[in-house]
Amino acid sequence: MTKTFEQVKTARWRTFEFVLLIIVLCVLAIRATYPESPNTTSIISGPALSNAAFSLIITSLLVFCFAAWLIFAFIKGKVRYRFNWIEVGTFIFIAAGIAAVFAASNKRFAITELVTIAGPMLAAVMLVQILDNDIRIKLVLMTIVACAAVSTYKCSEDFFTYNQMMIDQYEADPAAQLAQMRIEEGTFQHFSYEHRLYSKDVRGFLTTGNSVASFMTMAIFASLALFWKKISAGRLSFIIAAILTAAICFTLLLTHSKGGIAALIVALSMLCAYLLFAKLIKRFRIPIIILCVLAAASLTAVTVKYGMQHNRLPGGNSMLVRWQYWSGAMKIYALEPLTGVGGGNFANHYTQFKQPQALESVKDPHNFLLSILSQYGPFALLGLCGAFLLPMTRNIFSTPPDDCVITDSSCFKKRTFAAAAAIFIAMLLFRPILMKVNYDNSDAFTIFVTFLILFAAPALFFLIPYMAMIRTEYRLKETRLSEKTGALLFCAIAAVALHNLIDFAFFEPAISTIFWTLTACMVAWQLNKNKQTAAIFQIDKIFRIGAACLTIACTWAFVHFAVTPPVRASLLHEQVNQMLNRPILDPYTIHQKLSAAAKADPLSTDAPVLHGNILLQQFQTGNAKTPGILHQAVERFTEAAKRDEANYSYYEKLSTAHDLLASQETGRPAKANKEKAAYWMDESIKRYPNSARLHIKAAILAESNEKIAKALQHYKKAIDIEDDYRKIFKVMYPEREIFSRLGEDKYQQAKQKVKQFSN
Repeated sequence: MTKTFEQVKTARWRTFEFVLLIIVLCVLAIRATYPESPNTTSIISGPALSNAAFSLIITSLLVFCFAAWLIFAFIKGKVRYRFNWIEVGTFIFIAAGIAAVFAASNKRFAITELVTIAGPMLAAVMLVQILDNDIRIKLVLMTIVACAAVSTYKCSEDFFTYNQMMIDQYEADPAAQLAQMRIEEGTFQHFSYEHRLYSKDVRGFLTTGNSVASFMTMAIFASLALFWKKISAGRLSFIIAAILTAAICFTLLLTHSKGGIAALIVALSMLCAYLLFAKLIKRFRIPIIILCVLAAASLTAVTVKYGMQHNRLPGGNSMLVRWQYWSGAMKIYALEPLTGVGGGNFANHYTQFKQPQALESVKDPHNFLLSILSQYGPFALLGLCGAFLLPMTRNIFSTPPDDCVITDSSCFKKRTFAAAAAIFIAMLLFRPILMKVNYDNSDAFTIFVTFLILFAAPALFFLIPYMAMIRTEYRLKETRLSEKTGALLFCAIAAVALHNLIDFAFFEPAISTIFWTLTACMVAWQLNKNKQTAAIFQIDKIFRIGAACLTIACTWAFVHFAVTPPVRASLLHEQVNQMLNRPILDPYTIHQKLSAAAKADPLSTDAPVLHGNILLQQFQTGNAKTPGILHQAVERFTEAAKRDEANYSYYEKLSTAHDLLASQETGRPAKANKEKAAYWMDESIKRYPNSARLHIKAAILAESNEKIAKALQHYKKAIDIEDDYRKIFKVMYPEREIFSRLGEDKYQQAKQKVKQFSN
């Protein structure tokens, strides 16, 4: 009798694998209940570290699990491995991502982005080996569904309470809320804030409503895969399955995500076609795949042709702006056709190609294919898509036997309770660390209630449905998943891929982790069903030691270059942020810590930029107008520009610092600083040519240097950009009063200057 992959493992090894699985599930649950957003400062940060540092630490757990599994596999001497195609795509993507780091302007962003994308992919490679029976796959599906139940609780709170409360507070005192958000009244930023506020975006624990929609889409199919055989197991099982699945569907509707809902409808249509015509689809699968590829190519060609002819896509405002993003992405890709511009570097380069009429700058083109292509190049795109498309194709072509493996359910209760307890404790311990809560001047009762609402309630909303799902499992006579599991998980993966052709939720760590985990579940289920045994590699002692040492060395390099520098710098950075909130500042200590942070992470621009901004503020608000402070600011912004040559804002800061220096000096030094201010402003405009605000600044500098022709040119350009913006604003929001992006005063002043200098 041929042994299955599960049966060839020792008890110790299976226990080790189970521990790794629990760690991955804890990471998944924490990410699903925390708005994790690396390479940005706009999301909630913890009391000690930045978002990027926390994201790196959480992702490191996945990488460490993969490394530990690999090291101990080599130490055993016999490496048992099931090939699944995810590993091929993953390592192609990582290799291309490393090449993209060297081409990136901001290398710290590139490294952080690469780690956060590749971490879940490596975990998926490991999970295919660990998920060797249906019990373990069920643990994953139960965790995803339980996390979706937690998100349902939070999204309902947003929709019915929190969003309206924010609107009421804004309408009661708009100025106070705008001041708190550091938004000037009457500006385009004011309009954008109002637009987001009144749209009542339901974000739950994630960063956007579209992210929630992708999460809920995957959770719906995970729920169907989990409950498919339970609806006939009894009334209680049917009721629990119906309630949880309906709650997840309700949450998806709350997000108002058109792309997410449309993708779900397409995926459900695919599922219905499979259920009705499974044999026919299996028989003609090759022609069907060819037709799908041809249809996708034709649709792409038609979309591109329409966009080039009309400078927009058919549909509402969202499709209008997406053509702006997509055309900009292709121009960015043309800068580095082989390697891309580096992960996380899209925003810095997008300003160079942003259309004059475009309302906003973005960090992602809202299309995961273009995002990968422009930032990592074609080889990375091939690797990432291959990592999930090849397993999906294998799922289609596989014809498993009718007699499937039925695993022993005697230890099911012990394992599920262990997983529930571990995830529950992890949520109670780590979420309070991740989320910043101000307990100053709070009594014990207030602290207790706050902890109960913010942290204990989500953990309980996870535990209750999880225990309910365990209860339904007891009513089944066997632990085997439904025969439709492969098709259901296939549809979940397809739905997220389709949705993120027009959105960017794919790269949010929570969505990415769940996506690759479900991909691993689909592959593992198919391998289990086929009773496929592992390829066994007998490794000599020398090669065994060498492979283990190589894995350890790679892990050390990962920690040394990718994790440690940003974490060390973040600790110092956050200490400075806390000092800045104190009534009495200590400039010497602040400058000392920021200098140390800049040295701790020689690739990051965060510390030099913050240091330079503090020095500028110190000069502008302090009593002593010392030029030495400005010279220090120039040094810091110059360092930031060296670390990220594509970011226009650092050159703008250099221009501002030199302009202030010119105001403190006379004669040749003043003139030299004026010329330097104009030079750096020109460098800033090269990187953001369609910014009316920068052109106004450049015009004022040219005018002060008595270069009237150049000043006239910049004033005209600023007016043209503002006019283009106003036209598109009227098209997109015909019933709204125009919010000037430049500012009405500056706009009219520019017109007066053009009239004055043209005479």
